[in-house]
Formats: sequence, structure tokens, C-alpha cells
Amino acid sequence: MAPLATLIPVSLALGLLMFGSYGTHRPPAMTPGRIVPVLALAVLIGPVTAAAIGLVMWLVLLVIVIAVILMVAVLRTPPLRH
Repeated sequence: MAPLATLIPVSLALGLLMFGSYGTHRPPAMTPGRIVPVLALAVLIGPVTAAAIGLVMWLVLLVIVIAVILMVAVLRTPPLRH
């Protein structure tokens, strides 16, 4: 049951990345041909992976991925000029 709980946050994150309107990104139209692959990827990244490696390891992997994303974002941001 615990790995199934990973489906909701993963689906929301992938949905926002794919269909969210932010910055200069203009989202594509929501069609079944675009929604089904996002849901399939959410199932693969969420419950299937959590069941395969365990929920605790999945959470550790999630923290590592978020830390890497934040480090890359910080390194790409130019310094402030006063």
C-alpha cells in the first residue's frame, strides 16, 4: 500500500512539468495521447520503483535527485550585480 502512495505526488509533479504554464514554456493541449504516457511514466517512477527498491530507498533517491537539481540550478544562476 505504501508504494501506491507515491503515485499521487509523482503524477502531480510530472503533470506540472508537462502541462504547466510557467516562464516562456507554453503547455501543449491535454489530449489522451499526451496524458497516457505521463501517467505511464508516473506509475513506472512511483509505485513500481518504490516496490522494487523499497519505500525508504525511493525516498533517499528522491532526496538525492532534488539535491542534484538544486545544485545545478544554483551553479547556473549568475551572481547578483549591485
